[in-house]
Amino acid sequence: MKQHIGRLMSGEDMIQGIEEFCFKHNIKAGYLAVAVGSLSRVSFRKGYSKTKLILKGPFEIVSIEGIVSKSGHHIHMAVSDESFNVRGGHVIGGCIVHTGEELENYELNRSKDLAT
Repeated sequence: MKQHIGRLMSGEDMIQGIEEFCFKHNIKAGYLAVAVGSLSRVSFRKGYSKTKLILKGPFEIVSIEGIVSKSGHHIHMAVSDESFNVRGGHVIGGCIVHTGEELENYELNRSKDLAT
């Protein structure tokens, strides 16, 4: 397992930035373990439904984890607002970085499982 650390800049779409980081470093599959920073807007999808929740911030990232790959992502995140109210869910595009955001990503290598 190889560790990668990167930074997203203010105004950048978080998901697009993560995907570009993975492309730049030729990460085919990885685990997003940590992100420290804040967002000016968050976008979540509710479970398996197509219901979206888009909120304007600022929000502080309090927890994030997920899988990123060349074929897409599956990331869950929790954020808190200025009153310490917490919201979270399945992350979709449209989460905009407010202050610089540091990311820690672990590149995953696995052999192909023919049964799945």
